[in-house]
Amino acid sequence: MKTSAAGHHPRRQDVLRDYLGRAVTQTPFTELAFAKALALAYSRLVPADDRSFKFALPDEQQDADRYLNALDAIRKRVTRYISGSLHIPIELEEAWVDALPQPYRSQCARALVQRMGFAGVRVRIEAEANGLTDLASVGQLSGDLGMVLQTASRMLDDGVFGPEDAALAPEALEQLNALGAHVLAVAQRIREQCA
Repeated sequence: MKTSAAGHHPRRQDVLRDYLGRAVTQTPFTELAFAKALALAYSRLVPADDRSFKFALPDEQQDADRYLNALDAIRKRVTRYISGSLHIPIELEEAWVDALPQPYRSQCARALVQRMGFAGVRVRIEAEANGLTDLASVGQLSGDLGMVLQTASRMLDDGVFGPEDAALAPEALEQLNALGAHVLAVAQRIREQCA
């Protein structure tokens, strides 16, 4: 992602676009699937009286032509958001993140909160957590650490971090932030369950 001349991080809408772009290029997820998920998330998350615009939600019970037309209208709006020709309204941010597939949803949410100086730790609702999620969460720490070490070792080919590592620095920082947030989430779960 681009930064300003003063080195400021990208705008919030650039973060949203970036993670959608990653999901579309790195997985079978499509802009059309995202458009439908965005419309559904927006209608679920934003009260009807507070919506500044209406998505004509596709209804799978209607005839195929009407369904495809409604879906295409949403896709066209999303295409304009992606290109920047249409500004992404702030009220769409939460629905946009929610419409992304995992792990892009969590990564995007973390990137957005980290802009405000927070770690981006997701606090699990106790009903969601169980032995399997605890085990998987601890196991994921190894994967996160492995990614950090892999990137850092590429940066340390010459034995020091320096200007020549600038191209890898954003990736390393993103991985370190994700690892830190994950460590804090595991620590929180231990506090909740073992206190």
